[in-house]
Amino acid sequence: MAEDLLDHLVVINERDQLHLGAAVLTNERVNFPDFLDQLAPLFRRDARAKSDQIDREIAAGLIVFGEEAPAAPTPDGRPDIEIFDLVVLHLEWLQAHRSPGTFKQRRHYVFRFLEFLGVGRLQSKTFEPTRSMLVSELTRSKLTEFHLWARRTSNNSGPNAGNQALRQVKTMLKWGEEEELCELPFRRFPAISEVPPETKRVGMADLDKLLRVAPDDLVDLIRFGLLTGLRPQELRQLKVDQVIRPDSGICYARIERHKTAGRTSERTVRTVPLGKEALEILERNIATHPRSPYVFLNGSETPYTKDALRNRMIRWCRRAGIPDITPYALRHTFASLESDAHIESTALARLMGHSTVRTLARYVSNSHEHDLEAVQAAQTSLNNALAKARQETSQ
Repeated sequence: MAEDLLDHLVVINERDQLHLGAAVLTNERVNFPDFLDQLAPLFRRDARAKSDQIDREIAAGLIVFGEEAPAAPTPDGRPDIEIFDLVVLHLEWLQAHRSPGTFKQRRHYVFRFLEFLGVGRLQSKTFEPTRSMLVSELTRSKLTEFHLWARRTSNNSGPNAGNQALRQVKTMLKWGEEEELCELPFRRFPAISEVPPETKRVGMADLDKLLRVAPDDLVDLIRFGLLTGLRPQELRQLKVDQVIRPDSGICYARIERHKTAGRTSERTVRTVPLGKEALEILERNIATHPRSPYVFLNGSETPYTKDALRNRMIRWCRRAGIPDITPYALRHTFASLESDAHIESTALARLMGHSTVRTLARYVSNSHEHDLEAVQAAQTSLNNALAKARQETSQ
């Protein structure tokens, strides 16, 4: 009887933890003291065998506590994983550690990658695996094919079409390597040729026409964007509790979840000082809708969405009879104006939340007057240095 009951010993995986359990017979009466005396030697023998088996599986990496082992290593011992499983794990991590916008964008491109490889397809609003493919089966030429395919099938017909798709997939694969889930079978990714985007600086004459006809709440938002250089998303989602007003010193807006916050070893918080006019705009809008946590609301007294702000600005541009001005053009204009005012590059990069000064190059280089003044300043410095050297030599 005891031998038969050993069949009820099972190893179950519940909430990613291993548990040993025994089924209890409820249909017959059992003298448990006698039963346990008969069963004890068999329990010890079988438990020892199962324990040794579990130890071997843990050592081999076949059992992982906290999550199921996604894949076995390659024959030569390198870590490997199914591409579909890598996508699932990466998106889970992304959802927990990055902004909803970043998660949504990455998901879009990695799903396109699965579609290109033929290892997944969309079914009933969920992506399901269709065939098996390991990361070790990827090649550099396959990624080049994906880049070209993404360019052909992209809604963007510009010179940078497809670049974002390859860049997002590269980020996912590098993450998999860092997490030791896989080892890439190639050293270099396909090169990406990037054409710098055109600087969308707003002409002052067009801006004046827009500000004359637009409603007051939109005028405030536009002027605040020009005075601070906030990204459109930061502008739309700016909350009252992000405005820091110390008893003494400079008032500023505290931006914690910004685009480049996670690109350094320590997550950086961006602070944007607020001048007198920017503070007046804030106080005016907060007083207009004191119950809302947001500073700027649209015409229907709700927070702006990405499309709502863009469409509203374009609608009023057309009423003013000027070319369309997009929200991001306000940020570009701020950077160009600061550059024209000879603000030091590192300070401007920090103010705008750029991870590198290089991003500012397209704003500064587009100002020929700024370039000329820089050259003339170098010429003046050279002449002064030579004159000083001659004077010292003649003494």
